[in-house]
Amino acid sequence: MRLTKALLLTSALGLGTPALAEATSGPAVNAFEGAYAGLGLGAATASGTTDYPVLSGGTVYAPFDPGTGKVLSAFFGYNFQRGDVVYGAEARYINLVRLADRDPATPEDREVMDMADIRGRVGYVMGDLMVYGAVGWSWAQFRVHPGSGFGARPNQTSLTGLNLGLGLEYNLSERWRVSGDFTYRDLNGKFEEAVQDTDLKVSTLSVQLAYRF
Repeated sequence: MRLTKALLLTSALGLGTPALAEATSGPAVNAFEGAYAGLGLGAATASGTTDYPVLSGGTVYAPFDPGTGKVLSAFFGYNFQRGDVVYGAEARYINLVRLADRDPATPEDREVMDMADIRGRVGYVMGDLMVYGAVGWSWAQFRVHPGSGFGARPNQTSLTGLNLGLGLEYNLSERWRVSGDFTYRDLNGKFEEAVQDTDLKVSTLSVQLAYRF
């Protein structure tokens, strides 16, 4: 009887071992390596000062305080993974919705229209989760409305500057990932008629979904 019980227990343990090993195994090796692309949705804030053209002629130097706008983004990149460390490069386009300073007392509206980021990322992997930091360069288009009222006078300028980012990324499956990303940008530029520079700090907070190829 004791021999029979021992044999049954041994068989049960043997059958359960593969399932137990599968349940306790970690993520696939180099689970974050490779090319990826995705979309993002979030919010943006900005602050700073602008020397901008006005319809009556000349320019006005004033603060820029647009409140909160919306972020729609598309991005792609490539990661290399060495053990628990991930590093790579990423490019991102961001369409900004309603990141504009609209003062009823003036006929002009000022708006950050869209941005592009190029950045390097370095991350640390803990199972299916990666914590990362990023640094790179950003471009943005800044416009004064209404464009038709300025005629031949330029009402747009480009802003450029450093970006810094932090984020969390999680593997939902072998191919799909979800992430939360915060990026800060220190942007600078100048309208053609302006005496002083336009200096803006633009921050975005996004939820992103990516597919790994």
